[in-house]
Amino acid sequence: MARSNRTEELVGALADALKRPLGSSTAPEVIVVQSRGMARWLQQALAMRLGVLAGCEFPFPRRFFDDAFAAVLDGAAGSEVAGAGNGTAAGVGGASRPRSDVAGAGNGTAAGVGGVGVGGDGAGALDPFAPEQLTLAIAALLPGRLDRPGYGSVARYLDAAEDDAARGLRLLQLSEQIAHAFDQQIVYRPEQVLAGTWFGRGAAGTASQAPGAASEARATTGAPLGTPPGTTPQASAPSASDADEGWQGDLFGALVGRHGDDHVARRAARWIEVLEGAGNAGQRAAGLPERLSLFGVASLPPLYVKLLAALGQHIDVTLYLLSPTREYWGDVRSRREARRDRARKDGMVAAEGHPLLASWGRLSRELQEQIEEAGHYDEVTSAGTDLYVEPGE
Repeated sequence: MARSNRTEELVGALADALKRPLGSSTAPEVIVVQSRGMARWLQQALAMRLGVLAGCEFPFPRRFFDDAFAAVLDGAAGSEVAGAGNGTAAGVGGASRPRSDVAGAGNGTAAGVGGVGVGGDGAGALDPFAPEQLTLAIAALLPGRLDRPGYGSVARYLDAAEDDAARGLRLLQLSEQIAHAFDQQIVYRPEQVLAGTWFGRGAAGTASQAPGAASEARATTGAPLGTPPGTTPQASAPSASDADEGWQGDLFGALVGRHGDDHVARRAARWIEVLEGAGNAGQRAAGLPERLSLFGVASLPPLYVKLLAALGQHIDVTLYLLSPTREYWGDVRSRREARRDRARKDGMVAAEGHPLLASWGRLSRELQEQIEEAGHYDEVTSAGTDLYVEPGE
């Protein structure tokens, strides 16, 4: 892992790594990023340092793991067709992989930078559990299930529409919000999904919320799922606190019954099993890149960190992360978090830390904690020293 308080230092470390050739001249260099803007900037920065940049792919985390699952589990690297005329590599399902097929030579410019893919961090084209496909599947299933026990809140919400057009719009918007919440549950709580403790219910049967499941959070505050921000709700939307919230588990079960359970949580578990059975650590399973770099990633779901830890037993995996200090700051807490911790009954108290680190750096702090818990890693240095630069230099 390479950490620095300067992005330029991280680019230099990555450029040094790219100077070491891969085993095959045709093998792509895979660099995972979290935004198209970062991919474009990184292409230019690397081309300026190296003079030429070619054969680099810049997938988003979700797309990388979708392709890695396909390569290892299905023996295919994912369905992609090359874009014409704009340097884009577009997925069949509309999700694009930012890539740099050709970079300028000699002048430090990266040809094809403008062709970075326009797709989001989406799943594969034929993945029935991708949010876009889930939305349509839920919209098709919901109307036929409203008379079932447990769907009272959903039926009341849809029936409050003024006419058929408004009802159809509500159905589509609600389906989109549910699809997003289900996707968050699959990624952030795979153990519950695999164990059959469906969305909205913890193992003990108490209401729970997947991190980032904005739709459910809006529901519990009284705003209808699918209601645009600032719109006054006319009827209560389905809520995770409703007594009849069993509709969520029933609906997810219906989706699994129709499309199977080949979602991210299941494929991730199978993928790890294949890697563990692929041979001794250090031997690369078929279909995996020889080297993987993650640059400027601010946060990752715990599932992805677990997958990277498993992958690191077989190939070189390096994270290039911005960090404001060389010291460990995963235990920094905001004033609110410190007050909450002081109220805990187990007597454990976390010290209140720097307010900016505690508030603005929360996602990076959580990622640092996850990496430390994942296991051993080597720190990337330059001439035996770390990559941090003292302020003012």
